[in-house]
Amino acid sequence: MPCNWIQGIFYLVKRMKKLLIIGHRWPDPTASAAGSRMLQLIKALQQGGYEITFSTTETDSPFREKLLNVGVKSQTISVNDDGFDVWVRSLNPDVVVFDRFMMEEQFGWRVAEQIPEAMRILDTEDLHFLRDLRRREVMNLHPYSLKPLSELAKRELASILRCDLSLIISEKEMELLTTELNIDGKHLHYIPIVFDKARSPGNIPGFSARSDFMFIGNFKHAPNVDALQQLKTIWPKIRKQLPKASLNVYGAYAGDKIMSLNDNAGGLKIRGYIPEASEAFLSHRVLLAPLRFGAGLKGKLLESMYFGIPSVTTSVGSEGIAAANDWSGFTLTPGDHNLFVEKAVKLYSEPEDWKRAAIKGEEILEGRFLESGHLNRFLGRLEERRETLEAYRSSDIIGSILNTNHQLAYRYLSKYITLKNLQKN
Repeated sequence: MPCNWIQGIFYLVKRMKKLLIIGHRWPDPTASAAGSRMLQLIKALQQGGYEITFSTTETDSPFREKLLNVGVKSQTISVNDDGFDVWVRSLNPDVVVFDRFMMEEQFGWRVAEQIPEAMRILDTEDLHFLRDLRRREVMNLHPYSLKPLSELAKRELASILRCDLSLIISEKEMELLTTELNIDGKHLHYIPIVFDKARSPGNIPGFSARSDFMFIGNFKHAPNVDALQQLKTIWPKIRKQLPKASLNVYGAYAGDKIMSLNDNAGGLKIRGYIPEASEAFLSHRVLLAPLRFGAGLKGKLLESMYFGIPSVTTSVGSEGIAAANDWSGFTLTPGDHNLFVEKAVKLYSEPEDWKRAAIKGEEILEGRFLESGHLNRFLGRLEERRETLEAYRSSDIIGSILNTNHQLAYRYLSKYITLKNLQKN
């Protein structure tokens, strides 16, 4: 009997599903929506029975320790390092998730070479090439056009097609990939930023309990820096009509250039990093987000709905969340500063308009972004693809070709760089 019990334990350990995440950086939910989303995926995968190891080339941070606290193992890795091959082969995960296409480019060929049976998933976070196209248009560098494909688009799309499944955060981006770029939907799975439950109205401050405007965003992210520059122009016009109001700006990585915009006399207050963003969302009355370019889903706008604060944003900000005529506040054409000012003043000053907007935000979250349905569908799709992986790969001619070329090109480039690094040392 003891022998059978011990054998049973060894069998369970042997059969435990292992999943490796190769991350762009340690996930920081206080700095960006990407960090929050990664933790959501980790939670879902743990519920799906996976033992998770998170690896990244980034140096240590406090968030590595936080991963350990939720039962996730961690490992620092290096690019162009054959030691990764030995390590990943010994780990032998059943599934490998690449956080953004750049990590798949660097490590995907090594994973395919060392553990070919492992399922490979790309979490796109957002379409980088789409954000870049919009940025170039806004900066008058190049007219927006999907075709011919930019070099960045070719790289990102190749990464999507090399993987066994790619996670897409926005319905708009699903539509763009399948309709405009003719990517077969079998390669893709839609899973947005999600919320575990709708907010409780009894715990959310109302109109009269709130004051001032807010903006929040990671200032390593170019769309947020540009939006703040827009607010620098817009804000004095709002302040002229609402002289007692202030605009409070929160966000990680607010360097000297951002901090220099602080103007206490004019009511523009650069607050910088805030460990608990909920404190800002719960105390201010209206969120302003005049985004001119970007991609994916804007976490700040979804969170504003969760915490009951309506917003004035643009079609870029609301994309993938809700239609302009169904928004929690107002969503406008980028660049229309006069209309932006008008709607911001109206939403800030009219209690009934504000209340309707806050309720609408709750309805949007309840209807489209509650986690149970999305995460269950993701886990179901993951297991279905794992069970049919061999057949899927056999029928995926494009993926097979791209993987072969990718392995050959990156293998020899990486080995060349590795050899050069050894010679330097």
